[in-house]
Amino acid sequence: FSFFNNNNSSIISDKSVNYSGMKGYDNFKRQLEESLPNASSDFKNWATYTAKNESRFNSNAKNPYSTAYGYFQFINGTWNNMGGGDKTNISQQFKNAQKAYNLYLDNIKNPFVQSWMNQKGYSKRAVASAMHYVGIGNILSLARTGKLSNSTGVNMNLLNADIYKEQPKSKDSKDQKLPLTHEKKLEKERMERTVKFLNQDI
Repeated sequence: FSFFNNNNSSIISDKSVNYSGMKGYDNFKRQLEESLPNASSDFKNWATYTAKNESRFNSNAKNPYSTAYGYFQFINGTWNNMGGGDKTNISQQFKNAQKAYNLYLDNIKNPFVQSWMNQKGYSKRAVASAMHYVGIGNILSLARTGKLSNSTGVNMNLLNADIYKEQPKSKDSKDQKLPLTHEKKLEKERMERTVKFLNQDI
């Protein structure tokens, strides 16, 4: 169930999600409407789905192992590419998320991505969320080759905080390279989580 009305058939294959009772959801919904009252229902549904999975609706969520922060867990590089600003500013989080979403939609328009989505039955929201999680380049690679693009030298800022918990904490909390012994395990977990985003099983 979605709390945002949506009559757009382009996301008809989205799985229904009931956010009722989830900690932080009511506050998130209010802040989203206040920050971007004229945003499309497609964006609002994507933002809600993505924030649930990235931060559990915690606007102050900070990944201790990377620079990821806020509702959408932007790392510094992506945040700056979307316009930057104060990461703790709620309105800025939503505005940068909207810019990111529009960028994902531009890439989703690629014919080979459209063909892949139709073949796999992936919705626009699911693919956009996967792009946010693992990066546009990785999803384009997955669509073309069936594999994520960077199979070695995995950077911690590409991975969700849930995957880091077994890793030693960085002293400076900056993005860091992983020991080689952890790469294959994390690469497998990253792929598994990406597939969950695509299948909306997360």
